[in-house]
Amino acid sequence: LLARQQMQIGRYDEARHTLRTFATAKMDDLRVEAEMLEYDMREREAFAQPPGSERRTDAILAAAEQLRRLTGMQLTALQTEYLARRAVSIGESQAAIALYARLAQPGLTRSVQANAESAELLLGLGGYGVAAQFYFRAQEKSLALPTKREYYMAGVRTLMSGNLYDEAISEADRNLGPLADDP
Repeated sequence: LLARQQMQIGRYDEARHTLRTFATAKMDDLRVEAEMLEYDMREREAFAQPPGSERRTDAILAAAEQLRRLTGMQLTALQTEYLARRAVSIGESQAAIALYARLAQPGLTRSVQANAESAELLLGLGGYGVAAQFYFRAQEKSLALPTKREYYMAGVRTLMSGNLYDEAISEADRNLGPLADDP
């Protein structure tokens, strides 16, 4: 809490000093929180620099390195989504796709709208396979047959757009479900 307050008022060195204790903590939750706070500070430092400056570029690279370190840690779904959005904001498309892939797994509770929004975002990043998985998760969560059809078709079309034809055929069969009897 102290480190977060220090960060919010711009005392990054003091916040980092406070965080050093937690960065080596045996408790994974504390270590993840410390690393996430470090990421937040690096991102703030990057965007505080003038656009196009060498210092900003270097600071964004430092933030990206911290982000990649975090992707290897055990994160909650909320932390994963937060970092995925942050990855997009600093131009780390591959990290964003990898993080969103964690959220596309069956069984995670996400709304139809959240799944559809994630799919659309990933299309813009070129993450066709993961985007399709989000469309299929939206299909699974949808209640109305027309909406299920819409997301099913979006998922299949997305895979085909990414030239993932074998996967498109496989996923089309696997996700057909109640649409098999659709006239």
